Amino acid sequence: MATTAICALVLAATAAGSRRASTPLQSLASMALAPGDFQPGAKVVEQATTRSGDQQVFVRRFSTGVRLGIQPLLTAVSEVVLYNDASSSTSDFALLQSQLATKSGRRSFATEFTHGFLAGAKGKLKVIKTVVGPPVALDANSLGLPVTVTTNLGTLRMAIDVVHVDRILGMVFLAGLPNRKIAAADTARANAAAEARIKTAFTVANSEAPTISGEAQQGQTLTVDEGSWVGAPSSFSYAWARCDTTGGTCTPIDGATDKTYTLTTADSGFTFRVTVTGTNTVNSQQAASSPTAAIP
Repeated sequence: MATTAICALVLAATAAGSRRASTPLQSLASMALAPGDFQPGAKVVEQATTRSGDQQVFVRRFSTGVRLGIQPLLTAVSEVVLYNDASSSTSDFALLQSQLATKSGRRSFATEFTHGFLAGAKGKLKVIKTVVGPPVALDANSLGLPVTVTTNLGTLRMAIDVVHVDRILGMVFLAGLPNRKIAAADTARANAAAEARIKTAFTVANSEAPTISGEAQQGQTLTVDEGSWVGAPSSFSYAWARCDTTGGTCTPIDGATDKTYTLTTADSGFTFRVTVTGTNTVNSQQAASSPTAAIP
């Protein structure tokens, strides 16, 4: 199974604490590819969701019904691995890049997935030779790996492509029919669809404005609650500002970029607002709180 291969590939990482400020993500199924993203005639033959430590994995396999040995040839697999935090997915993507930088690492990685493709043809299919080409950097956050498997029933030309977006590793595996090469347009279309689906799910937007708690008195500490967000921001930044008594004409306070702000004598007569910026590797968005009461 491709799922087993991925779970064996990635490192276990400590899960980050859940943040009230983020609403649940869309389902993993919505981030995976659909039949329409591939060549005509592709249909889903298997899909499953698993959990392992701080990861969730969704895999969807496709077939066109053409048989290789005793099993319909799996012409595509779409898989997404969701992490609880961005640092873990970034670390695992870096690990994958490091693994694919060596010939032995590429062969080990490709063999895992080759076995997943060909597992159902045992007894009828004999792998004669596996050749793994050098990785191709599609862009800063995605890479591809060409694989050719010679069998007693024909040659399979495969493409294994990986897209990293914030907390997601999205995998697309394409296998050509025996003796037919995969066209560059096939992988480009599948990769573009995979990236678009993931980025849509990870587009940051504020759905409930930040709020400020704490007594509006000199010497007291104000604290911001980030509010609610969609798109799973990986981090938040803060910018406090002094405003007039109506909450307008605001001036940023130099150095006031923490989640809390302690009021001083210089703050007398002002109201305060804070702007929160939610950020991930797809985009960022700002949202401002309502003003506090005027500081006596």
